[in-house]
Amino acid sequence: MKQMKSIIGAAVAAVCMSLLLPPAVQAEPVASFGGQYRLNSYYLSDKDGKGTTQAARVRIRQNIDLKFSESFDTHLQFNIGHIRDGVFNHNLNHNGNASFGIRHAVMNYHFSKALNLTAGIVPLSDKFGDTLFSGDWDFNPITVALLGDTGGFDYRIGYFKISEGSTEQQKTADPASVDKVDDVDAYLIDLGTGTGAFDVGVMGLLITAPDHLSAVTIAPNKAFASSNTNYWIGGRIGTEVSGIKLNADVVYASVDRGTVTGALTGTTTDDRQGVQVRGAASGEINGVSWGLLALWTQGDKDTGGNGTGFITPQSFVGSQGYWGKTGILNVQGPTDTGMDQNMLRTDNDGYGLFTIQGSLATSFNDNFSGYAAVSYFRAGKDRSATQTKNIGTDFYAQIKYAFDDSPLALEVGGDVAALGVGHFNSNVAAAAQSRTAYAVFSRLQAEF
Repeated sequence: MKQMKSIIGAAVAAVCMSLLLPPAVQAEPVASFGGQYRLNSYYLSDKDGKGTTQAARVRIRQNIDLKFSESFDTHLQFNIGHIRDGVFNHNLNHNGNASFGIRHAVMNYHFSKALNLTAGIVPLSDKFGDTLFSGDWDFNPITVALLGDTGGFDYRIGYFKISEGSTEQQKTADPASVDKVDDVDAYLIDLGTGTGAFDVGVMGLLITAPDHLSAVTIAPNKAFASSNTNYWIGGRIGTEVSGIKLNADVVYASVDRGTVTGALTGTTTDDRQGVQVRGAASGEINGVSWGLLALWTQGDKDTGGNGTGFITPQSFVGSQGYWGKTGILNVQGPTDTGMDQNMLRTDNDGYGLFTIQGSLATSFNDNFSGYAAVSYFRAGKDRSATQTKNIGTDFYAQIKYAFDDSPLALEVGGDVAALGVGHFNSNVAAAAQSRTAYAVFSRLQAEF
């Protein structure tokens, strides 16, 4: 009996304590902060060879990362600076110039290592050397995706929206277009395995778009009766032999041009089809890192003077990628601000491209490091009688100083590009001339 009374007394006491004490509070999320604070300065010869451009620009990217549990976390990145308006940054504008925007806004739920859900404004990059789409550059569409790694097999399956039509202006100008297909949507599946000596992967990308598309902006006053289907299919393989990393990949593209304008200029209905082949090697010898890159894309030209060969998705939606090694005909980090008007996408607007590139990098001590690269570019087809297939040869070099006890670094360098006849000359009188473009630049950046 005594034992029963003790048990009852303990139970009553526990109930009373539960009523008196406040309810348990869920632990606050763990916050971490990252970012990129940048000041770029450059001096660049302009496109027609008759002048120069000088500029200094600031860009701030601030990350806020919250971890609620082992299962759920979020990532938010703000962008303050000179990034262009569009689907990639979801900007607010001030006097027509991009000033503040949300670059990333991602939710991640981890069921397990083999199954993860990611959704929101998600940075997406391909596994083909940033030649197709690049989250590092700004390919950040609204996305829902499943991805995971089983140990020997990895996958990524997702849907993302590049552009949504039926704006208020369209509804007013053409109410019928509201019921037509006027969005740009994409569907991605990427599978890979690396259980043996080789890493092997395949990718399929489908983009549906209306007949009339100008980069990522749907033109108003148009009735979109159908949706064009555009797709990319690729395969890749990688291995390592005696410390040398080797990679090769191939991508086939089929783009239904329709009456597309802007990035796919032209009035004919010819489709664009072609192949991209890329090979890369890298290694290290006595503290010096080296890299080689070779790339070829199929080029063609229709009777209207438009390139109808391989088209990369980045050209399709008006984006770019850090796919090359030099700084004018390609871009590097210090030259991607205000100096990217001459850079080439891998497709060369459907006219095809062949390039071979090499780079060397080394650290002199804990603070100083250096990087140098050279690239040669040649088109597959002539654009016009005043433009040769030889696009140019690009020479790039920079020195980097890393400040002690901080993520701050200063990069200073230069680039010289010997351009072929007719390339990157906007002045009519200079259109049939070759010239040399040059640039000097600096970047003071803290990235953490």
